[in-house]
Amino acid sequence: MKKLNLLLYIFIVLFSGCIHNSEYLNYPGEIKPEINNPNAVLVSNLLFNIKPNTSKWFYFKFAPGDTIVINSWTIKGDNISNFNILRWPNSEIFSTSAVKIIRNERIVNERIAIYRFKISNTSLFSTKMYKLMIYRIPEYKAFARFNTTVYWDTLYDTTFVTQKESVLVSVDTAIEKVLDSKIEMPYMKKSYIEVNLPKNTLFWVYWIGAFGTGNKNESRSTEDGLNIPLRSFALGKIKKIVGNGRGATIDYYFIKRQRDVDDFMSGLDFYSFKKGIGIVSDYGKIEEPLEGRFFIAVKNSDFKKRREMVRFKILALVGIPHYEYDYITVPRVRRRFVPRI
Repeated sequence: MKKLNLLLYIFIVLFSGCIHNSEYLNYPGEIKPEINNPNAVLVSNLLFNIKPNTSKWFYFKFAPGDTIVINSWTIKGDNISNFNILRWPNSEIFSTSAVKIIRNERIVNERIAIYRFKISNTSLFSTKMYKLMIYRIPEYKAFARFNTTVYWDTLYDTTFVTQKESVLVSVDTAIEKVLDSKIEMPYMKKSYIEVNLPKNTLFWVYWIGAFGTGNKNESRSTEDGLNIPLRSFALGKIKKIVGNGRGATIDYYFIKRQRDVDDFMSGLDFYSFKKGIGIVSDYGKIEEPLEGRFFIAVKNSDFKKRREMVRFKILALVGIPHYEYDYITVPRVRRRFVPRI
C-alpha cells in the first residue's frame, strides 16, 4: 500500500511539472546547439524580450575565414516573426520569417566584417521572448582570440545649403484707433468693456471721461474735440490733456484677467494694473501690456448720485516693420554613427 502511494505521489509531481511547463513544451527553450567543432567560440548567448511591433538589433565583428553558426528560437511566443542578417553596410546575407527555430545556420565570412542581426516581433499585442546563440569557428589560429565587439565612431557630415533670410531694415509707426466707446451708467452701477490691443503695439494712450447725461452740449463738444489732443499726446506733441474739471465722477480699473473682472462685479477683492478713483476725466500712456486683451471696469461713484455718460478712447502706436530678403549659405551638420572595422 505504501509503495502504491509513493508511485501515485511521484506521478502527481511529474504530471504537475508537465502542466506547469506546458507553455514551454512547444518552444524549445532548452535546446542545445549542435556545435561539434572543438574550436568553436561562443560569441553571444542572449535571452531577451521584444515588445509588440518592435525590433532589436545586435552587431558583431568577425575575422577572415570565420564560420558563423547561428541558433535562435522563441522561449515565449508562437514564432520568430522576422530574422534578418545584414553584412555592413547593406548586404543582406540571410532572412526568414514565421519560424519557430533557426538551427545551426552557417555563414562563411571571407574578410573582417561587421554583421547586424535584426530580430522583430510583428505581433500587435504580445511580447515575445527570444534566445539567440552565435558561435564562430576560426579558420586561422591567429584569429582564435578575435574580439567580436563592435566599436562605433561618431562622424559629422557638413553640407552647405542656401536659404532665404529676412533682414529688418526699418520700422514705420502709425496711430491706430483701438477703442472709441461710451456707456450710460446709473448711480453706483458697475460695468466693463473688453479691449484687444493690435499686433506690434509699441505703447498705447487712453482717455476716460464722465459727464452728467443732462449736459448734452458739453458732452458732445468734449467728445468731438478729444481725438486731436489724444493723438497729439500719443505722438509726443503735447505733454498733457487738459480736463474740463466739471461733471460727474467715476472709479475705473484696468484689469488683465476675466476672473478679476468677475470679482469686481461681485464686490470682491481683485487685481488691476492701473486705476483712477473719483475722477472726472483721466488719461495716460501705458507700455505694458502690449498684446492680447484686457478689460476696463468702471463704477459710477458720483457724489451727486447722477446718471453718467462714460466715454473711453484708446489709441495705439504700432510698429510697421519693413524687411529685405537675401539668400545666404549656411552649414548643415548631420551626425551619424559608423562601426569601426
